Amino acid sequence: MRFLLLFWRALPYADRFTSPRAAKIGAWQAFGATVAFGAFHSWLSSARSKEMTQKLIGERFGRGFYRLFFNVQALVATMALVGVVMSRPQKVIYRATGLKRDAHWAVQLACIVVALWSVKELRFRRFSGVEGAIDAVQAKDAIAEAEAQTPDGTDSLDLERGPYAWSRHPMEWAPLILLWATPLLKTNWLGFNIATTLYMIFGVWQEEKRLAAKGGEAWKRYCSRVGLVFGRKK
Repeated sequence: MRFLLLFWRALPYADRFTSPRAAKIGAWQAFGATVAFGAFHSWLSSARSKEMTQKLIGERFGRGFYRLFFNVQALVATMALVGVVMSRPQKVIYRATGLKRDAHWAVQLACIVVALWSVKELRFRRFSGVEGAIDAVQAKDAIAEAEAQTPDGTDSLDLERGPYAWSRHPMEWAPLILLWATPLLKTNWLGFNIATTLYMIFGVWQEEKRLAAKGGEAWKRYCSRVGLVFGRKK
């Protein structure tokens, strides 16, 4: 425990002893680790992975517990990824101070609010997978499944509520802005941010295709009124 505390305290000063070459290698290592995380995350999101799980533990429990399992492993894997990125050689790219730093923090706080608001609109119990797990245990015929971070218009959720009235994917864009609005950017986190941005854009593209196929006319009407990133259309 004492070693971890000393390691945490030493991190802000690590870049003073890092060569530019080592920092560049560290950035690529962070990028690669994030790409590997994204590939694993995408595979677990695939229909193939879900089908394999249902064959292994049964359709009811596979459908009911998959979302909860997915979110728990995502949390654990993200914590591991952050640990890997933080441990890479690093140098400071920029550091905001004074009012600029406060502005960065204000933007980050707004992003956190938007992300939490988005989860609320999706219903936390369903989004987290808790509702589906309870349905599976209670042997309900209809199991609540949350497959995306955007309402698809095929259930009782209102498509144009909260942040979803202004963006079709606030759960993706808010975290991205949060990352880039950091008042302190280091080379290792630059690699992480770039890989995460590419993964998020790919994820939005995939999600748009899935929602268009599932949402039908309701989704088409929603897209005609609300922008992909931000804005409302007349």
